[in-house]
Amino acid sequence: MALDLANVTAALRDWYSPLRIANMFLKGRTFSMLPKVTNFEGLKFVHPIQSALGSGMSASASVAFSSSSAASPRFQRWEVDSTRAFCGRLVEGQVIDRTKSSQGSWLRAITTVTDDAYQEFVQNTSISLWGTGSGSLGQIAAGSDVSTTQITLTNVADARKFRIGQILQGDLVDGGGTVNAGTATLTKVDPNTGVLTASAAWTSITGAAVGMYLFGQGNYDSVFAGIPAWIPTVAKRDAGILSTTFNNVDRSINPLVLAGHAIAGHGAPKITTIERLGVQISSTGGTPDICVVSFDDYSDILESLGTRAMIVDQAAYKMPQVSFPAVQLATSFGPVKIFADQFVPSNDFWMLSSKTWQFLSMGAYPYTKMHDGLSLRAIEAADSYGYRIIGDGLLYCSSPFDNGTGQFADV
Repeated sequence: MALDLANVTAALRDWYSPLRIANMFLKGRTFSMLPKVTNFEGLKFVHPIQSALGSGMSASASVAFSSSSAASPRFQRWEVDSTRAFCGRLVEGQVIDRTKSSQGSWLRAITTVTDDAYQEFVQNTSISLWGTGSGSLGQIAAGSDVSTTQITLTNVADARKFRIGQILQGDLVDGGGTVNAGTATLTKVDPNTGVLTASAAWTSITGAAVGMYLFGQGNYDSVFAGIPAWIPTVAKRDAGILSTTFNNVDRSINPLVLAGHAIAGHGAPKITTIERLGVQISSTGGTPDICVVSFDDYSDILESLGTRAMIVDQAAYKMPQVSFPAVQLATSFGPVKIFADQFVPSNDFWMLSSKTWQFLSMGAYPYTKMHDGLSLRAIEAADSYGYRIIGDGLLYCSSPFDNGTGQFADV
């Protein structure tokens, strides 16, 4: 639905500066600090990784130099697909006509629309960054009655990924299958209880049941694979995820090199678990420098450190004026900055070597000026004008074994 005159009046009272839009786009903390490469082209990003050293050294010359004893180094070939994301908004022509006489009114109207579109794009990008590429936003919890308009999410914190008016699809498989027919439209989201209310019974999605995964319409298996896809959680590994080919690579042949480190804390103090994972990564030559946790876990870490917590700024990539707070932890393997990201699942955390990650895109991510040079275009047969945001990109990790994930407590 286009932004109409009835809804625009209150929105016109605010002025959105370029700096505010920049800060808004960089709200996704982890995404904001990732190195960006904007000149990617082609169908896929292809890059080799050495999965094993050669084997042939021996105290015996005849053994070492024998062709039958020597094993060549092993290489794998990452083939990473780029995915496209779209976001659009409409503005009615009468909004333009009735506000153009006041200085700045039209700018306020259009920036209200673009502000909203950017916020949605940023949120979905950040969700994807902490997803596996399936596009799932949450799962229907046990005890939910899908014959009613209300269900509860398995993870209450996932409620922050949903929005009123959002159209959802579902499947009992978290990607890799076929999304079910039918949709549900949200009318209410309760972030404190994880209850989602739809405009009709959840059975409007074919096969709706407890355990069903929910997806934004059109997103099933169509978003870029995020950090948990490259460095799978302890639970995912226990469930056998490494036996599935990822970006053309069978990671089960060498999980440490191809999928990074993983440890379970078994309820030990969170700082202890973080330090244990860092030691494990550094013992194989890695140099982790950041640790990303949920806001709940970050709060626990701050409380446990007390006055020992050293709060520092973590700047966004090539934009030092945009930053967010982090705890700098002195460890045996060097300083590490711990910070929270709103879409990191509670109880899991990731320790990363930031230099091993890149976000590659075809031009700016996102971009608003289309190939015809227009950012705003008239909609045929309607008194409306459309604004579009498009992004085409992928996440890449050059050295998974320099990174790791941990689980604070048993689940």
